[in-house]
Amino acid sequence: MLNLANRTFVSYHGGSGGDMFTASCNGIFLNTGQDYGAGNNIAVVNHPYSIKKYDDQIRSGAVTLEQVCAPLSYAYLSTHLFDELPNNRISIVVRDPDVFDSVINRQLWLQRLRIAVDSGTFFKLIQNLCIGQQFDKAAHVWFDFAYKRSKQDMLHRINSAGQQLNFDRLFNSDFVDSLASQGWTHQIDCLHHNHQYWLPKQTAFTSTQVKQQISHKLSTMNWSQTHGVIWYENN
Repeated sequence: MLNLANRTFVSYHGGSGGDMFTASCNGIFLNTGQDYGAGNNIAVVNHPYSIKKYDDQIRSGAVTLEQVCAPLSYAYLSTHLFDELPNNRISIVVRDPDVFDSVINRQLWLQRLRIAVDSGTFFKLIQNLCIGQQFDKAAHVWFDFAYKRSKQDMLHRINSAGQQLNFDRLFNSDFVDSLASQGWTHQIDCLHHNHQYWLPKQTAFTSTQVKQQISHKLSTMNWSQTHGVIWYENN
């Protein structure tokens, strides 16, 4: 069985800052456009060192963390998982409410929307609004639900034991200095380079813009589907 003690998991809630940080931890310098992909026409860090696409399968027990990590050679792996991880994790926290909003707005702008077909209240509400072509109203409901859940998740991270790094200065030029003041020294030159490269590429979104984007995505989804998961397919 794979020894997970040889890996460090960078657990963060959302936004490409976590991937930029993880690239730096692995000594990967972001130098060219090849380091970026396009998500809704904005720059997102490519992340071969991420296990995020397996998060739901790990949560459900369909695969194990060991199975997902086995083919990957990187020492640092990024994920949105938190409670499912062993103690060798670095939890990224954001306490500043304005920075939190910036991170969540960017995450929700990029998010590949999906929702499981079930008998739950949230699904039925979203489905009925979308079938009635009230996509803007559905987007408000979706945004408010996602924002509230994100806030709860962040508070859980903040109040949990284990190593934390505060990313309140993520969108400022002194971000690396702020991490150094918290005792972070690993690959600090690489991190400084990558943050300078990453920062100008970040686009700020208002909650209104994000809701408009969610509305557009919802309008393209198949709300007549009767089972499985309804996806927005065009990221």
